[in-house]
Amino acid sequence: MNMTNAERGLKTLLIIWLVLFGGGVITMGIYAWLPAGSQLYTDIPLLAFTWLGQALLFLCSFYLFSGIRDNELTAPVITWYKLVSGTAMLVFLLSRSPSAGSMLLLVGGALLNYVMGGLTFGLWLVARRSRVLRMPLVFDVDPSIEEEPDSPAARALRISLATCAALFSLVSLGLLVAILSARVPQNAVFKIAAGNAVAAYAGLAFLSSLSAESPRRRPYAHDIMVIASLFATVVLLFWAIKFDLTSTTRFLFLLGALAHLIIPVTTVALSMAAARRERPTQFFGPWLHRVFERFAEVIIKGDIEVITPREIADAADALLAEITSPRIDRIKLALVTIEMGSLLRFHVPMSRMGRLEREQYLVSVFQRGRGLFRDLIRIKQLVFFIYYSDERANREIGFVQFKEREHFKRAEQNGELPSGPVVYPAPVDNRELETDVCVIGSGAGGAVLATRLAEAGKRVVILEEGPFLKRDRVNHDERSMQAKTYREGGLQLTLDFDMYILQGRCVGGSTFVNNGVCFDLPDFAFRDWVDLGAGLDQARLDQSFDRVRNGIQIIKLEERQQLLEKGNSRFMEGCRQLGLRAGWFEVNLDGCIGCGYCTIGCPYEKKMSVDLSYIPRALEAGAILVSDCKATAITTSGSRAQTVQCRRGDGTPLDVKARQIVVAGGAIASSLLLLGSGIKRNVGTRLSFNAGSWVFAEFPDPVDSFDGIQMCAYAERPRYFLETIAMSPGAFAAAMPGWFQDHFDRMGRYRHFAVAGALIGTQPVGRVVPSPLPFLADMMSPISFELPISDLRKLREGIRQVCRVFLRAGATRVIPATFRPLEFTHPSQLYRLDEFVVEPDDISFGSAHPQGGNPMSDDTDIGAVDSQFRVHGFENLFVCDASVFPTSIQVNPQLTIMALADYASGLIAEM
Repeated sequence: MNMTNAERGLKTLLIIWLVLFGGGVITMGIYAWLPAGSQLYTDIPLLAFTWLGQALLFLCSFYLFSGIRDNELTAPVITWYKLVSGTAMLVFLLSRSPSAGSMLLLVGGALLNYVMGGLTFGLWLVARRSRVLRMPLVFDVDPSIEEEPDSPAARALRISLATCAALFSLVSLGLLVAILSARVPQNAVFKIAAGNAVAAYAGLAFLSSLSAESPRRRPYAHDIMVIASLFATVVLLFWAIKFDLTSTTRFLFLLGALAHLIIPVTTVALSMAAARRERPTQFFGPWLHRVFERFAEVIIKGDIEVITPREIADAADALLAEITSPRIDRIKLALVTIEMGSLLRFHVPMSRMGRLEREQYLVSVFQRGRGLFRDLIRIKQLVFFIYYSDERANREIGFVQFKEREHFKRAEQNGELPSGPVVYPAPVDNRELETDVCVIGSGAGGAVLATRLAEAGKRVVILEEGPFLKRDRVNHDERSMQAKTYREGGLQLTLDFDMYILQGRCVGGSTFVNNGVCFDLPDFAFRDWVDLGAGLDQARLDQSFDRVRNGIQIIKLEERQQLLEKGNSRFMEGCRQLGLRAGWFEVNLDGCIGCGYCTIGCPYEKKMSVDLSYIPRALEAGAILVSDCKATAITTSGSRAQTVQCRRGDGTPLDVKARQIVVAGGAIASSLLLLGSGIKRNVGTRLSFNAGSWVFAEFPDPVDSFDGIQMCAYAERPRYFLETIAMSPGAFAAAMPGWFQDHFDRMGRYRHFAVAGALIGTQPVGRVVPSPLPFLADMMSPISFELPISDLRKLREGIRQVCRVFLRAGATRVIPATFRPLEFTHPSQLYRLDEFVVEPDDISFGSAHPQGGNPMSDDTDIGAVDSQFRVHGFENLFVCDASVFPTSIQVNPQLTIMALADYASGLIAEM
């Protein structure tokens, strides 16, 4: 429900109050340093409580302005303060015989208080009535918030708050009695100050009682009470130190300052204890858990929300706790930025804002889309991923679990499901190992090279940072599998937050989580490499491609049409009508049963990733595999590498001494390891990517793209590459553009969407550059890359072509992944892409194919490794993975990496 006119009127009044009360706080502070003010404050120390009262009224107005509905009970507090203050002034007026001037001033002050309080209360009631169309008989609380917990810590908090309410009430009454019975001179200023003193404690008592009744549902009341009490501590100390008070007054002020310090410290400590008991978090901590929950509360905005914000926050906390990378802590930094950034927009912290204001704030934040704000968008995508990877949300959007589909039932009937025991290699507990070859990494490069060397009779040790996941540890749970299998849990970004990068982190590396697409090295890429000084033997490399192809059971999808999801047929039809040459992928999925979960691992052992095709061969040939073991440094002496220093997942060290060391950790990790070992010549340079962006196409009838192989069809163009993709609900929701209700409605049409992307090979302008400061290295991405404008133009043209393809195929609308909302229903509208995509920040794009970082070239001014895969300047240190690519090859690089590893194994074996 949008804000009503009455609520807007109340907000206008609050702006006046904020200026008035905020001005009062500032004016009193300035006046204290002036000679006249110093004398006045010395003569009438009760003015300290006027200062406190102005601050209290400002805080109440500030919280109400930031939550016109959710923080609404601060309006009665303002009214109560003004009512008590005005009444106290009249009582003090009647207690003595005032002068005519004093009487006029006090009566005028009392009437002003009544008017201000009455106006606030009246507009508040009108605003409530405009929203609920009834006069509330009681103070309502938000029914969407869970009931108050009944733990000992929660009960202690409520008791302490109720005690505070009683104490503040006693102080208010005590001040009233003391001032009435005092024999000191009482002019109009004194009585106004006295009235504010009584009202300030009455207001604090009201806030404490509201908070005591429902701490969880009314946290704003506790916030205001705590901040006002701390402010009172500062004010009373300031008065006692700066002004020439009597010894009795100074003692009372110091005692009051101490009491005001004890109260917030005690209640905050009890509140934190209750929060820890209520929210036993693993990653966030109670405060950020609440921030994330409040974030999720407005991001998921639909008619029927089947998962509560609290459940989303709990699931996110558990997911992030599983991710071992320290860089994931930047999520906490982003949440703090969201929470406290609202102060710059003159609002309370985000989690204390009302839902309406919170949504408006987040929209304004997301509209920026620059720098750190990109990381905030990742949090939005994380919320979507968590929500839609839940089975309850799956059912709501029409997703069918694989075991309920015909593909599974047919495979089960035909006996195509794997059976038998699952056996893992024996654990390696040694603190030291000695071997002929140490291969760091078990992905496409490391696994092939280790296998070939082991089969050639070499003693081989394979080190893998991630876990070994066989079918007993693989399932269709998107959340847990993403945390287990992807580097940084799939949340890896470039330094400027513009591009996401997906890399596998487990035995098998990215082959474990890719779609098995296989392309030979394009001729243009080979020529570019040779021109840059990569002296590869073409005939020998072709033989390696043939051997690898035979080892991973590559099939042609055009021969397996029964396994293809329907979105591909729409893509192919659109290409045909546009006259585009399209084809079906070759994939290493022989025996695939079409579950559609390739990107989180295959529990049916049908994808011939290297953990199934090569690692078993390596182990059978005598290789030793050490998983959950990160290589941290390579020690060297002169031109020889000596030892790989490692640390296991449990923290225990491992040193591997080897005659030859091969780094095959992937385009990013290999560069980081070399740089961390002091090896720097051209290391981390010429980093490039196959960068892509998705287009979502909605069709009138369901296409159920989830039912079948995920990547099937493609169309190759000179400047870009088009390819289809299907996504399970969590990944689809995270990638789908849109906000709030709009995103929720799109997800409700999940079954009607097909997806394809435009892919380009970027220029090699990136670098791997770890921060020189250790604490920043753990937080900041080491991947420095800015998409060149010329590459952005190619990507934009590819996106335009995907839109044309789907619209020609009958899509009712197409939605590119632009930052600002954009969709097309007719090809004539596609010119608007030029307006919406001007800079890389304007579009969501990413890569699962980082390449380069340790480029191959015999020219030592260019290359980090030579044509023998040997690091320049070393006799026995090699690199063999995608990091040796001097340029991007534009197509999926899996087969090329494996062929290069096969090629390199022969060279290394001969040395």
